Amino acid sequence: MNTMKISAASCALVALVAVTAVMAADGKRKGDRFVPTNDDFRASAQRAASQGSSPDCCPGDLNCDGLVDGADLGLMITAWGTNDPSADLTGNGLVDGGDLGLLIGAWGPCSG
Repeated sequence: MNTMKISAASCALVALVAVTAVMAADGKRKGDRFVPTNDDFRASAQRAASQGSSPDCCPGDLNCDGLVDGADLGLMITAWGTNDPSADLTGNGLVDGGDLGLLIGAWGPCSG
């Protein structure tokens, strides 16, 4: 029973952090859609090498398939709590709620 309470509290905390991060990115919004810039993410050779792909993938598209979706979320969850540069979208050295917020803010097809 206590494990279920802790698990529910952990999920609620992750959701709260994600919502907070998305709201913090609100100042960077253009219209109703978050428009990431290269300054928002680390599109570096290190990230490209870790992904085995081009740094030209849109921000949040961790598998470079042209879409920020559940597959990218799965990759981020796998890297959660590590310093994996392919999922560390904020560049702070840790895959955490800030990265999740940016991924959610970029959700959908890549533009351009």
